[in-house]
Amino acid sequence: MKQAGEANPLLDKSEKEIHRIIQDSNITVAKSFADLVRSSLGPLGAHKIIIDEDGFIIVTRDGRTIFENICVDHPIEGMMLELAKVQDEIAGDGTTSVVILAGELLSRAKELLMTGLHPSNIVKGYTMAMQEAILILNELAMPLSSQDKRSLLPVARTSLNSKILAGYRDIFADMVVDAVLRSKDAKNIYFQSSTGGSIRDIFLFNGMIIENRTLVPHMQNTVENPKILLLNAKLKLYDVKRKLGGAVDLILEAGQITKMHMAEFAIFSEIAEMINRLGVNAVLNSRKMDPVAMDFFRKAGIFAVRNLPSENLMRISELTGGRIVSDIDEVREEDLGHAKSIREEQIGDHRFILIEKEDSPVVTVMIRGGTKQMVDEVRRTLNDAIQTTIHTLEDRSILPGGGAVEVEVAARLRHFAYTIRSKEQLAVLAFADALESIPRILAINSGMDMVSTIISLKHEHSAGRISAGINAEEGKIVDTLEQGIIEPLGMKRQVIQGATMTAIMILRVDDFIPRKDLKKRGEDLTKEDIKVALKAEKDVEEAYREAVRLFGRKNVRDMIKVYGWESVPRVLNRWYGREVYKPLSPSS
Repeated sequence: MKQAGEANPLLDKSEKEIHRIIQDSNITVAKSFADLVRSSLGPLGAHKIIIDEDGFIIVTRDGRTIFENICVDHPIEGMMLELAKVQDEIAGDGTTSVVILAGELLSRAKELLMTGLHPSNIVKGYTMAMQEAILILNELAMPLSSQDKRSLLPVARTSLNSKILAGYRDIFADMVVDAVLRSKDAKNIYFQSSTGGSIRDIFLFNGMIIENRTLVPHMQNTVENPKILLLNAKLKLYDVKRKLGGAVDLILEAGQITKMHMAEFAIFSEIAEMINRLGVNAVLNSRKMDPVAMDFFRKAGIFAVRNLPSENLMRISELTGGRIVSDIDEVREEDLGHAKSIREEQIGDHRFILIEKEDSPVVTVMIRGGTKQMVDEVRRTLNDAIQTTIHTLEDRSILPGGGAVEVEVAARLRHFAYTIRSKEQLAVLAFADALESIPRILAINSGMDMVSTIISLKHEHSAGRISAGINAEEGKIVDTLEQGIIEPLGMKRQVIQGATMTAIMILRVDDFIPRKDLKKRGEDLTKEDIKVALKAEKDVEEAYREAVRLFGRKNVRDMIKVYGWESVPRVLNRWYGREVYKPLSPSS
């Protein structure tokens, strides 16, 4: 915060100097943003405690979660946040790496700027380095041996290894791969959660789990091989009678009360018998159902649930093959859905409806944990692992992890740089140095000696062992392919492309243009209009301002063009129903 009397650093500066100061400031902001997660990289990275806007405490080391819950004031911070979001959406993982790499690229660029290198040369050199790095990645990539569970397990383990489930990675890698091979699409994998229990109580369910309950005591809570009716229709007495063409009768005599109740029972009894004849033994409705109707379903042995969210009903329709029916009288047997079983079950403090179907690609992960913070972090971790595994299945290409790829690409980029006979060579070399920051930070966070680790890694790679990388848990350099420390090609490619393009975009910025102040602009236009009125000898300022406030400047200006300035007070007086503003004399 500026102290009293402190001079503005941009005063008395040339335009060139102002641009350089703004550029340096942008790079500093981006680097500071990246430094937030440096210590979170890798299996032994540190967690961050975040207090969100609602005062809720989040404990995480997931890059995107950290960035989304911090206060972003500077536009450069917004660009870095967007970089993390895009990385997560496209690749499912690597949000921490991409932000760190972008920060390192900008840090190296700042050093080059201080030596006198023009931003255009740096941008051109970074672009050349990025393109060459992608070609090298494609050369280093190895095809997935097969699309079976055994080939995908190392990918899931590597993703889980850097998160909260690292200690249980073998158990959950198996679960993640099962979910991916079954669904083949992240849209078919759902999450449910319930506090209570432990991480070991997490399970994968073949079908859907929905938080709801049957509500009627002693209703059948398990149905095997159900025929499921999916409804989007009210089953309330008034609505049913109105649909049938009748109306709720007025009670004129005491005897009519009994008659009315019996009619209610007869209507719902007929509905229950009708759907029972179709073989329906489970009714799932997104709308309200009368307790009397629910009781008849119970007596008929029908499993019934009401007030299901429409989104869940549509998902159940896709799962079971049933059609959502809006009219109870138009139900046909071909509208019914089928599943292996449907049941109500207490899980933790909540009750859930479980719809199981073995031959469906839809699966649900039920997450358990002692606290809400734990449940939320586990959900983020499993989602990242699932996304990473799915992308690997799509790309069918893998790379060695543990910093091995970064060291190898950096070494080859240096050879490439020496073939360039221009200033861009310096930018390519800086790009290679920035790539090596990933294994450096990984070594530091793992408690290893950074200098000796990087020297050993370079020695291994110079000897042709391109899969030599860091095993953070063991604190040594290993063959990452043999140890199953691998990463998908698509994720690593997106990290390099995303970080480079963001760094280039920030380097091209040399000034800020403030947002247009619409309020000030509107006041300026109003003053111009009033000047015109005064020239026409019309003292209408107060009335004109009020008219603009009520009806908008464009409408008032159109009215003046047609009816003249005299119309302004006249319309306002009519609006208020009394003479608030003095009428103007007609124009000559």
